[in-house]
Amino acid sequence: GGTPTFPIYAEISDVETSPGTFVFSDYNYSKKYPDLGFVPAALLLSRIISLPVEGHATLDLGHKAISADSKDPRGKILNLDGSKLSAQHEEHWSVKIRPSDNVLLGQSVFVCPAHICPTVALHQFYYIVDERGICIDRWEVSARHRN
Repeated sequence: GGTPTFPIYAEISDVETSPGTFVFSDYNYSKKYPDLGFVPAALLLSRIISLPVEGHATLDLGHKAISADSKDPRGKILNLDGSKLSAQHEEHWSVKIRPSDNVLLGQSVFVCPAHICPTVALHQFYYIVDERGICIDRWEVSARHRN
């Protein structure tokens, strides 16, 4: 079984389970299966790199950094309420923002990926942050350079 059936198989003593999506979880699973109780543990840190016109911001988070296989939304922007994906390219993500949002160039933006599996494979390291927001460790992604 997959992540949705993990709680069932975890109760069977002679069945070996292997970590999947439930290790980090993602935005889609947290929406589709809230009863599993998995809280997303992986976020992407991005920045606002451009404010080209009112109501739009550009993030440095393209599909080289977040899985592009999901239909909208590809992720949930956590600290820009009401923002919506406008267009995503290789290295940039254009988002619609409310004109009333007081965003600044260089502002940090946190994104919970919609599909964590291909997203984690796009990065060389995971930076481990504690509940205070302090980076306490760095994990290398050993599968990053495999074909």
